[in-house]
Parts: sequence; C-alpha cells; structure tokens
Amino acid sequence: MSAADIAAMDCRHVVLATGAHWRRDGVGYANSRPVVASDAPNLWTPDHILAGKMPLSHVIIYDDDQYYMAGVIAEKLLQAGCKVTFVTPALEVSTWTNMTDEQMRAQTRLMAAGAVIHLARRLAGWDGTTAHFTSIYDGAPLELAGDVLLIAAARQMNNGLEQELLSLRTAGKTPQLATIRAIGDGCVPGAIFNAVYVGHRLAREFDENVDRDQVGYRRETVSSI
Repeated sequence: MSAADIAAMDCRHVVLATGAHWRRDGVGYANSRPVVASDAPNLWTPDHILAGKMPLSHVIIYDDDQYYMAGVIAEKLLQAGCKVTFVTPALEVSTWTNMTDEQMRAQTRLMAAGAVIHLARRLAGWDGTTAHFTSIYDGAPLELAGDVLLIAAARQMNNGLEQELLSLRTAGKTPQLATIRAIGDGCVPGAIFNAVYVGHRLAREFDENVDRDQVGYRRETVSSI
C-alpha cells in the first residue's frame, strides 16, 4: 500500500510493520561509520541470498551482526560448492548465539564444512576484488581477495512509508488519522523475539489507557512461606 492508499481509507489508527534492510556500507558493532561505498561492485548483503541469488565463487563473508544470519549463509554457500572465508571482529563465530547455546555447534559446523575463519578483524574497505581488514587489537592489516564480499552487519529500517504519511498529516491531508505508529524492525531493527514482543504488546495495549510510569505486566515472586 502507498501513503495515498492509506490516506484514502476511513481509519483512525495506522500501524506500520514495514521491516528493515541490511546496510551495505559496513556499519555495525565494530564500525560506527561507513567504510565501504554502498555502490561498490560485487558487494552483497543477506538480502541477496534471501532473494534467491547464489554466487558460485569465492565469497568473503563479513559478520558484524554476530547473530545467526552470517553463519547460516556461510553454511548454505559451502553446501552449494562455494569457497567461503568468514571474517568477524568478534572472538568467535556468531558470538551472540552463546545466549541460545548454539555458538559451539555453529562454529564446529563451519569448520567441518571447510570455511576459512578469521577472528578479531574489522572491515576497512572493499574495492570490488580485495577486502581490507585490520586487527581490533593493534590495527595489523589483512587483505583477502574474493569474488564477492557479503556484509552482514547493521540493518536500516524501511521508514519511507511512515515519513510520507507524517508529511501528509503535517500538510493536513489526513485529518482522520489519530495515530501513525511504526513497530518492529520498521521502528528499530532487532531480533525476531523483539518483533514478536512489540506486536503482542501493541495488541494488548491497543485502545487502552496505559500508565507508562507503571509496570505493564505482572511479576511473579517466589516465596519460601
């Protein structure tokens, strides 16, 4: 739906769950500023794989998301016959999966499948054929040649529709809309459980008078009595 479609509807509240897309510039945990031009050649993100594209070549995967996505993609590419070099600024593969007791299994599978793994390396650049990295400790350089650099780092919300609707409201063209609210990745990119929680909370609080200064849930306590 477009902003014009929504503006033409007779509704008072609009909730936008428009998702997010993966950044192409290398911004993530280790890099707070872009280190790669978004239009650089042979530059991929997980969105390419999710769209069904498969590079049958040497792929350098840079994981600064540090959750499950880069590891899953690396395993998929290895199974398809690609050569995979996995680079992360973390001290282990998919380090956040320690929270879900999956880290050791994830790294073991990649090692067994033949992935070349470089740890504690921050992305510094990509010229279309060579990826440049530096050590997170002393800045020592590492150059890796590859056919594709796939960056799994930060994501950016898809907030274009929200901005269009807000502009229409500012111009007085949507007087019927009482609220316009973006939720989930369309508001702040996060993990799956974040989106589930926000959607559930929205449904429970919709059309309710909520005191934001109070705890919005019951907390169970354990008593020895």
